[in-house]
Amino acid sequence: MRSHVGVALLMATLAVSLSGCGDAGSSLTIRGKVTLNDEPVGGADIQYFIPQETQINAFHGKSKDDGTYEIVVPATVKTPPGAYRVTVVKYEPKKDGKSKVNTEGMDTTQLKMMGLAVNVLPGVYENAQSTPLTVEVKPGQVTGDLKLSGAAKK
Repeated sequence: MRSHVGVALLMATLAVSLSGCGDAGSSLTIRGKVTLNDEPVGGADIQYFIPQETQINAFHGKSKDDGTYEIVVPATVKTPPGAYRVTVVKYEPKKDGKSKVNTEGMDTTQLKMMGLAVNVLPGVYENAQSTPLTVEVKPGQVTGDLKLSGAAKK
C-alpha cells in the first residue's frame, strides 16, 4: 500500500513538472554562414538584437571554422518576429610586440578586457547602431547568412 502511494506521488509530481515545459517544436533555430568578401569567417561572435533595440542582445552564437553557425533559442525565450540587427566581431590577440603581459592560456575575452585583442573584421559590423546586417526572424527555422565586405584589419 505504501509503495502504491509513493508511485502515485511520483507520477503526479512528474506530470506537474512536465506540464510546464514548452512545445519542443516552438523553439527557434537560426542557421547561416558568415563570410567576408565571400570567404568563410570562423571563430566570429554573432549577436542578434531585438527589433527597435540596439542595447538588448536577444541571443548570440559563434561561427565554426567553415563560417557556419547555428543558434537554437529555447521556446521559453520570447523572440518577437521582425528584423533583428546583427553584429559580427572576431577578436584576435594584438600582434604589436609591445605587450609585456604573458598571455599564454588566456582566451580572447580576457585579452579583449585587458586591451590586448582587436576585432579583425570591418568596424561597421561591430555595434548595433552601425551594422547594416539584419535578419528577418520568425517562428521556426530561419536562414541568416551574414555577408560582410571590406578590408579585414591586421
